[in-house]
Amino acid sequence: MMQPKETATPPEMLRERIAESIFAGQRKPGEPLDDRMLSQRYQTSRTPVREALLQLAGQGLVDVVPRSGMSVARLDHRELISMMEMTAELEGVAARLAARRMNGDARRRLQAVHLSNGPHVERNDVDAYRLGNTAFHEAIYAGCANELLARQIRDLRRRVAMYRHDDVFENPQRPRVSHGEHGEICEAIAAGDGDRAQKAAIAHITSGGAAFVDLLMLSR
Repeated sequence: MMQPKETATPPEMLRERIAESIFAGQRKPGEPLDDRMLSQRYQTSRTPVREALLQLAGQGLVDVVPRSGMSVARLDHRELISMMEMTAELEGVAARLAARRMNGDARRRLQAVHLSNGPHVERNDVDAYRLGNTAFHEAIYAGCANELLARQIRDLRRRVAMYRHDDVFENPQRPRVSHGEHGEICEAIAAGDGDRAQKAAIAHITSGGAAFVDLLMLSR
């Protein structure tokens, strides 16, 4: 969970708490956001709540409808696909930087995370693989040594997750395909080949994104 900075203003702290509730799926796309009810929920006045909601609107997490109030943002399929494309490109940059900047220990840790996911695939343990997938990508984010880039990727991933009604890993073939793609990324990073790592990471996210788009089309 994101921790507000000690110097954060009341609207900023509220913004983080409301955003976390959205990312966690506690508030669904299209759900109305009433400043009076939120002020009661967070035990504060309505003014900082309104300011927090306007900040979230600026981030694209809240829709402001004239004469109708505010609600959790809805995104259409084209906007979601655009987010997936952006995520793929940023993941590619992270992998390229990791290939250049990871030391031997970091590369071995990445390889260890990758290998530990193999048994999850063999047992078809989707929940364990989902956690292992996150650990694999987090190892790359740490290795790229660019926290701003890592934060942007995490934010995009969380925003896309808000609109996922199905899990691409529920496809029985996806964990195995994903694990194989992780292996290609690992090899490129271990070899210090930034270009190859970038291409493999983009292909990996694009592949997962294609599975997600298929789910979106089926859910229409």
